[in-house]
Amino acid sequence: MPHVQNWTTQEFALRKLQIGQKSTSNINPNQNLNSTPQKTKFRDLPVQKENIGINKIRNYESELPSIKKLCKNKKYPAVLKLLEELKHTEPNNADICAKIANIYLITNEYQKAVFECKNALRYDPNNWLALKVFAEVFIEKKEYNKVIITLSESLARSTKKPIYKYWNLARAYMELEDYSKALKYLNEAIDVTDKEIDNNHMKNSLLSGLYADRGKTYSKKNRNDEAIKDYERALKLNWKNFNTYKRLGITYFKRAMYGNSTQEKKRFRNNLDEPESHDDLKKSVENLKIAQEHCGDLGEILKIKGTAYVYLKEYNNAINDLEKYIERFPNDEEASQILNGCRFILNNGLKTS
Repeated sequence: MPHVQNWTTQEFALRKLQIGQKSTSNINPNQNLNSTPQKTKFRDLPVQKENIGINKIRNYESELPSIKKLCKNKKYPAVLKLLEELKHTEPNNADICAKIANIYLITNEYQKAVFECKNALRYDPNNWLALKVFAEVFIEKKEYNKVIITLSESLARSTKKPIYKYWNLARAYMELEDYSKALKYLNEAIDVTDKEIDNNHMKNSLLSGLYADRGKTYSKKNRNDEAIKDYERALKLNWKNFNTYKRLGITYFKRAMYGNSTQEKKRFRNNLDEPESHDDLKKSVENLKIAQEHCGDLGEILKIKGTAYVYLKEYNNAINDLEKYIERFPNDEEASQILNGCRFILNNGLKTS
């Protein structure tokens, strides 16, 4: 039978304190008083999952990196879900409403975009993104006077971030064929961008688009020399703007045929007038080839490139382009006449070097 130590009342009370027990039922009276209690291992501690992240603050500013990343990856449903959640916690935040409007613009949901723009402008009448989206929606809907009225009133109230206000005013006036006012606002936008934007990547991106639009406006006014300079500036800043190659190629063709004249377009016949510049025709073909590789709109490219080949006396290339064009646009009598002229020259051995 094991030996049991006899305890006094004081010794027993002391023992209880040392081994942390509230009852005597689990006390081993033979335990060495000098022994070190076993330490509890970390892995044995219970994990309190309910406390993880309980103090994390979610708001618009803290979620901006996530919003930008989702937008960059074109995950628009996920962006909208996140923004709508933030909108519930910050219902009067104009920036959230403007961001939602911008996503709806990208996904071509114009009615929803306008609704969110109005919400944003109710909280902040000068919110630049809401004004930008509002203008671009109504440009797409061809309601140019709404754009002009809204942005003109905004400029009168505030000059905060005016680049997109000037730019969209210019776009609206271009569509209304008021090219002088379009040039005025494009010049303003270019000047502000050059002076106020410090980030070189952003500055180059904006200036590339602005120079391309100003080049288009110059071209509409038959100021082809200035148009070509602006298109080339735009491509120097962003060589991937492939639509600008198309515009540049067309403008080189116009200058080759008409210089900077405002005369009516010549009608093409079998006996073609000699162009003013063969070099410009070659540059036209070079740029249109690049545009053809990357742009979906081949109609105008094929016709102008085919016609340029005619003047360069490259009749086989001309026939190849014009036949493709006429497959798409069989009712274009002008193109048919040019094509028949090329065939006549080749069939009758009239080709000259």
